[in-house]
Amino acid sequence: MNYQLQDQSRETYATDKQVWEAKRRLETVEIENRRFEEATKEIDEECARLSRKYTGSAAAQSSLEEQLHRLEGTIDSGWKTSAAMEKEYSQGDSQIMSDMEHLADETDLREHKLKKVHQQLQGELSQLVKLVNSISIQTPSQSAAASQKPSRKSLRSQGASRKSLR
Repeated sequence: MNYQLQDQSRETYATDKQVWEAKRRLETVEIENRRFEEATKEIDEECARLSRKYTGSAAAQSSLEEQLHRLEGTIDSGWKTSAAMEKEYSQGDSQIMSDMEHLADETDLREHKLKKVHQQLQGELSQLVKLVNSISIQTPSQSAAASQKPSRKSLRSQGASRKSLR
């Protein structure tokens, strides 16, 4: 019996030890389970936050894409307007250049005519100087007659006769 008691005592001790070890493992598992639950809760919160952020980002992205399309339309319209204005101003500039060239040609022609008139006037002036010199060299009796004022009519007739001599 003594042996039976000892065997029974050993079995009880072994069973108690197993129960104690099982309790320790259960406590460890419960602690780990709480950690997992907390981590799961944090992950769920992070997923919800990211989902809200993604939803906000998707809305912002959609808004930005709409804005981009509007800006592309505005830029395209601006380019077309700019090209049309450039063409219009280019044509206007061409017309202005053509008018300026025409004006320069007319100015050159007038300058040429003015040179001719100037040369003619100088020729007539030199002839008039010669005439005045020849009159002043004449004899005193001729000088007295020459000192009388010649009429315009007589001067014109002298100029006309000179032109006919040419």
